[in-house]
Amino acid sequence: REALEKGDKATYDRKKKQLPFVIFIATYEEWDKVFVNKETHEETTKKGCWRSQEHCRLNGLCVIDYDHIEGDVRKVWDEAYAKLSEEDKQKILFVYVTPSGHGLKVVFMADPAIGNLIDNQIVLSLKMGELNPDKSCSDGSRGAFLTTIDDVIFIDKEKLINYENEAFGKKYNESYHAGKSQCTIDVDKARADYGYPTAVQAAGEDQQPVSGGDGGDVRDAEPLMELSFKGMPYSTIIDEWWQQNGG
Repeated sequence: REALEKGDKATYDRKKKQLPFVIFIATYEEWDKVFVNKETHEETTKKGCWRSQEHCRLNGLCVIDYDHIEGDVRKVWDEAYAKLSEEDKQKILFVYVTPSGHGLKVVFMADPAIGNLIDNQIVLSLKMGELNPDKSCSDGSRGAFLTTIDDVIFIDKEKLINYENEAFGKKYNESYHAGKSQCTIDVDKARADYGYPTAVQAAGEDQQPVSGGDGGDVRDAEPLMELSFKGMPYSTIIDEWWQQNGG
């Protein structure tokens, strides 16, 4: 963090890659991965449980990544957590401050009735006051860097280690294997249900930037820019709104 505060991002990135790396959301089937020697260009095939969405077995855990939080990260979390129902609070298993010191990782039990991973992230974030999650965390091979015990805000060790919701995997494994981890819910309806403006309404407002800063060197998921409403991409709706309103 000292390196990051000094503007030395290269040192920060190098040191962060030395931290323990954990994948909470899935295990992986064995498959043959091809490695290419950079010098000889020879190909070697090795069988293993390599990290790949195509071979993931989702366990029902979900991770939300909040980056670039302004102010006291722990205070922001306390205020967001206080807005949850007791039922939703029971779903949360692990919360910690990310390596940058300005973000949060929240590991919780997803509800297959709500939707897939990104659906659950969006809904829980709305319940906590519209915190903006890093939407690249929809990927089934997404992992996270751990820091020190001092950065842990809350942990339920037993549930975190042993949790398995087979129903979640049965419902979503095949779609993730096919590369379909994008949002499946109507985001505008979800926002409206919790009293927030829709995507078009929010386009002209000041929105907290969303970034994948803490996970930038981890495999990113497919972008969600092509989410649509009644067949029209949000990006097109926003562009048209902007032009009509003097943007």
